[in-house]
Amino acid sequence: MSRIRRLSEDAVKTRAALSLIATLLAAALEAGPIHWVPVGPPGNPGITAMATAKPNQMLPIPDQPSILFAATAGGGVFQSANSGVAWSLTGPGLTGDAVTLAVRRVNVSASPINEIFQTTVFAGTSGGGIFRFGPTATSWVPVNAGLTSLDVRALLVDANGAVYAGTAGGLFASIDGGDSWSPKGTGLPSGADGAISALAADPSASSALYAGTMGGLFKSTDGGASWFALNTGFNTGSSYKLAVQAIAVDPLAPARVFAAGVASPSCAPLCLAPSFPTALRSVDAGTTWATMEGLVGNFVRAFAATSNLPAAVFAGSAGNGVARSLDGGVTWTAENDGLGSASVSSLVIDPILPSLIFAGTLQGVFCAPLGQVAVQCFSDGQTLCLNAHRFRASVVWRDAGGNTGGGQALPITDNTSAFWFFDPTNVELVVKVLDGRSVNGKFWVFYGALTNVEYTITVTDTLTGAVKIYFNAQGQLASVADTGVF
Repeated sequence: MSRIRRLSEDAVKTRAALSLIATLLAAALEAGPIHWVPVGPPGNPGITAMATAKPNQMLPIPDQPSILFAATAGGGVFQSANSGVAWSLTGPGLTGDAVTLAVRRVNVSASPINEIFQTTVFAGTSGGGIFRFGPTATSWVPVNAGLTSLDVRALLVDANGAVYAGTAGGLFASIDGGDSWSPKGTGLPSGADGAISALAADPSASSALYAGTMGGLFKSTDGGASWFALNTGFNTGSSYKLAVQAIAVDPLAPARVFAAGVASPSCAPLCLAPSFPTALRSVDAGTTWATMEGLVGNFVRAFAATSNLPAAVFAGSAGNGVARSLDGGVTWTAENDGLGSASVSSLVIDPILPSLIFAGTLQGVFCAPLGQVAVQCFSDGQTLCLNAHRFRASVVWRDAGGNTGGGQALPITDNTSAFWFFDPTNVELVVKVLDGRSVNGKFWVFYGALTNVEYTITVTDTLTGAVKIYFNAQGQLASVADTGVF
């Protein structure tokens, strides 16, 4: 009973937090420009890195936010399960400050319907290497077997669960959750130019990665086994080289890639030519690049693009706050109401509630509702919202006696939910929408039938308007895996 009571109390707290978030969103929709508010952690410490993780939901609570992790200067790593309303310290054990965070979330269930996830957080430090905080951990544990440099500057987890670590001594990868690391430097520069400062993955191609080094921008199309230089206008036929600080791939248009860094003369420090910040954009997956004039003069340290607002991207910079573009990076506008000229180290957008953006600054974490909601799915008694509210699912049924009705929605997780027809204790259908773009460029729809009643499932992509209808005839007991629909 104590566990049930505790879960119920958590549900009440979550709903209260979501009510606050809904109020913020409504205010933003009325006000237009986005407005930032400080949300912690306690004491508003300087933030060095942030990351998000989908929660392992144990109750059918719709719209539950992602878990937000924030690494601080001198104060450890905090986490919040309600968009910054409340924070808790993850645990002790870190040696030095974490400067980069990444989350590995792996489905460990053999059942395609009953998903069981293990979430592990990795923290990279500037002198102590990599630390891991497991799903049942109470403290951080160092996991540095195979690393030749403990100066870790970037972390990335790809769609297959492989973890990549960018260090001052090059790139390393782990396929066993951090137990061991192996070098992945073929084609990357060596020496000081080979220090890895930024990593990004293409969500539409599981083997496509980007690495920002002190000697330019590189790409891999084979999961990091080999790399080739991208001609950004620096390093190749130029008297300048680009030390990359940030990379991002637009999740809705993966051919659109953003990069930023500092261009320095190749003759430095033996010449007097000046260094300068630059921000670049590619619309062909890195083949060609153009300078984003609206960010000239900004030392951009982080980018963030949304999964539900086409062509919307944000840039966080040192001393100039946050700029927003609504046309894929062509033009930019400062969006610093409530933020001022804060120095921004990181930007993250909640993948479950993608109308919330978080900025990590020297004065703590700030949150802003984006003021524009492209995704139109809202959960109700007969509607399921799946995969970050992008997909809407509903069902109508007809029994052998000719009686008809609508399926009653039973949210379970962000990706997987259910319907019941006649009795809330008797689930009839389980529906799942997965992001399979890293495999074949498509979203996948699965449903599992626990009934032979006639029914029709309608799934809508609220971003594109595409609709798919699945019909099951009376007396048929069937399940479907559609990996090419959206």
